[in-house]
Amino acid sequence: QSVTLNNAQMIDTYAFGYCTSLKTFILKNSTKEVTLSPYIFDECRNLETVYIDQDINKVNSYDYIFNNCYNVKNLKIDELGSNTIKQLFGNSVNIRNLCLENVEVGQMTEISKSQFINLTSLKSFKVENLGTGKVGDSAFSGCTNLTTFEVKSGVTNVGANAFYNTKLSAFNFDNVISIGSSAFENSGLQSVDLSKSSIIRLNSSVFK
Repeated sequence: QSVTLNNAQMIDTYAFGYCTSLKTFILKNSTKEVTLSPYIFDECRNLETVYIDQDINKVNSYDYIFNNCYNVKNLKIDELGSNTIKQLFGNSVNIRNLCLENVEVGQMTEISKSQFINLTSLKSFKVENLGTGKVGDSAFSGCTNLTTFEVKSGVTNVGANAFYNTKLSAFNFDNVISIGSSAFENSGLQSVDLSKSSIIRLNSSVFK
């Protein structure tokens, strides 16, 4: 039910494929570099928690790593690129049937356009370092249960429809300089503090 690996340098394709009893996977690494191949957890239908040590500095690819792993609830990883949910969980996956609730990421360059769109199971998303500070258009649009969004390094640009139709309880605007159209429309925000921001442009229907 649980696998913990220390110092692995490579995990090849289908290494844990069809391990239906696997629930927890933990990867700790002192070599600072690991290669993860696609489809490592293919069809691990009961996998719930994945923790990839935040001391790891390089991951080769997350493409289809959780192919058809519908029950992953908690994901904590060091680095996440521009992979969309489809790229992580497989092109054939029905996003609305996923159970992913909590995501913690050490570093991302940006949160890309439509990266988590319509992931209705998502409740919490946290990032330590968001390189460009950018949240792309429709990044979390339709994440109807998202209540917590935190970026420790701060957000500078929020794209159009980025948090459309979510349930955000709060958002830190301190470093924000630009907010796109309908970015927080129907987002659930009850109060907005822009006193410390340097916003140069607010587009239409931002807080509608």
